Amino acid sequence: MRKLQTPPPLDWPNFAVFLDEMAERYSSRVALRFRGRGSSEFEEWSYARLAAESRGLSAYLRSRGVMPGDRVAVWSENRLEWAAAYLGVVSAGMVAVPVDALADAAEFGAILSASEAAALVVSGRYRDSLEGLSREVKGLKACVILPAQTADSARALPAGMIGWQEAVSQGAAVAVPQHPEAATHEKTPDLGPGSLASIIFTSGTTGRPKGVMLSHGGIIANIDAARQALPIDAADVFMCVLPLHHTYSTTCSLLSPLSIGASVTICEKVVGKVIVDDVRDSQGSVMIAVPLLYDKLAQALLQGVAARPQLTRAFVGLLLGLSALGLRLSAPELGVRALAFLRNRTGLGSLRLLVAGGGPLNVSTAEVFDRFGFTIVQGYGMSENGPLITTNRIGHRDHRSAGLPVMRTGLRIAGTGQDGIGEIQVRSPSLMLGYWRDEESTAAAFTEDGWLRTGDLGRVDSRGFVFITGRIKSIIVTSGGKNIYPEEIESRFEGSSIVKELLVVGRAHADNRSSGGAREAGGAGGETVCAVIVPDYEAIEATRGKAFAADRGLVFDLVKAEVERVNRSLPPYKKLSDFALREVEFEKTSSRKIKRYLYRSWSEALSR
Repeated sequence: MRKLQTPPPLDWPNFAVFLDEMAERYSSRVALRFRGRGSSEFEEWSYARLAAESRGLSAYLRSRGVMPGDRVAVWSENRLEWAAAYLGVVSAGMVAVPVDALADAAEFGAILSASEAAALVVSGRYRDSLEGLSREVKGLKACVILPAQTADSARALPAGMIGWQEAVSQGAAVAVPQHPEAATHEKTPDLGPGSLASIIFTSGTTGRPKGVMLSHGGIIANIDAARQALPIDAADVFMCVLPLHHTYSTTCSLLSPLSIGASVTICEKVVGKVIVDDVRDSQGSVMIAVPLLYDKLAQALLQGVAARPQLTRAFVGLLLGLSALGLRLSAPELGVRALAFLRNRTGLGSLRLLVAGGGPLNVSTAEVFDRFGFTIVQGYGMSENGPLITTNRIGHRDHRSAGLPVMRTGLRIAGTGQDGIGEIQVRSPSLMLGYWRDEESTAAAFTEDGWLRTGDLGRVDSRGFVFITGRIKSIIVTSGGKNIYPEEIESRFEGSSIVKELLVVGRAHADNRSSGGAREAGGAGGETVCAVIVPDYEAIEATRGKAFAADRGLVFDLVKAEVERVNRSLPPYKKLSDFALREVEFEKTSSRKIKRYLYRSWSEALSR
């Protein structure tokens, strides 16, 4: 494994300088690659090409009267043009408004209205939804459509819309901005670190979207924090697998590698085979993803071994045992060397670092990767901090923890109880400017002395590692006055081959209709601890047969045994007193986290 030096601190004041420096330093290097539907070869853009596409778009938007400070919505799946659109918008002093590619037209329209967008950059796959919507948006100055990559992509665009390549070409031909006030941007005298760069509309625990306002200096400071915590260099190939509208993906999978001259492979789909093929064919070295993806990859690694002939299984088992011994003796290189042939056979052998975020990483999953000789770490963040707050380090890890605070980030635990648990509060140069046009929510998000209230509960141990125990609004209060953190109980089902997903919720005593668990006595005014569970029918069928999986009574009994197993590991006041099965998966965000705010109660978890 090559030795990496900690990169020098970034001192760029804004993204105009970011783009200029990037294009000048790494002009001929490959910046981005992408392989679309049915293609066997990657399309590659150099840093010079990326800068040219970005500048062409910004010049076109300026020629249409889009001014610095105007909002530009970007509604598209991951692709090369997404990166160019983002950099083109923010480097021109305009404000990027990334929108979830899975949002429907109504959601997109709501964000356009809330942000008062002056221009749109939209994937061609959404053009039919957009045609009526764009006419309703007041003050819209430009609408750029990305190629649809489908059979009908040759259809002429309606009036008022322009294709990406035509817009970029027109922009490149504009020698002088048509609007004199736009010329003030040419040397970006007013584009300071505190200038607004992006608004991320995110659903909080109430489900109402809030626009998180991030500044140029704040995002760049977070990029720098990521580079300092997990050193990278120009030889790295980043795998961008998560939706780019998330700050996690934009900051860590796109902007951070571009800042150092590395290349980024943008994966078309979050599908195991697509990702593995892209890793293998582009020799990816760093991958940042959500825990669910790593759960699936770990399961595939184990299944791959189990499918081998008995003699091969025995040999690999011996090597995995040697690797586990090396980990206990602080000699991880044993597994790295001994299992290199197996990692290469999976197509993932080039990966030197796996990073998990967006939710807690299963310890059992992390240990699988450890034994196979991979290096995996997890971090923690939120959009309001741009997003990175903590991360484990390559040589200083605890898989149970969210890691250590990153550079220039202060973290404290407020309102601690006897168990040392309290609200995690953060202060850093990456903090949001506030919520877009929502002074009340902005004031509520910060303490009087300027610390961000994360709403997450946690503790810090003597080594400085941060442990997250739950969300303040998720707390269940029992009749005995005990505070129960649902996430702590949910984590006990990690690695289960019976439970696919579950939510632990509080249930008022007035609604104590038994569904299958044990009865817990309790007085009025408190809640009992219950769970709504989605069985893993696919895994059950694989291990017990199709007939078993189709028999709901047998499945119920199997889940009940799993609940009882977990209950034996819990103190009495934390035990699940009841559970019910749910046939449909819970609604999730695009980063695969359950939307808890939709399922606050037992009845909502069963019926919605």
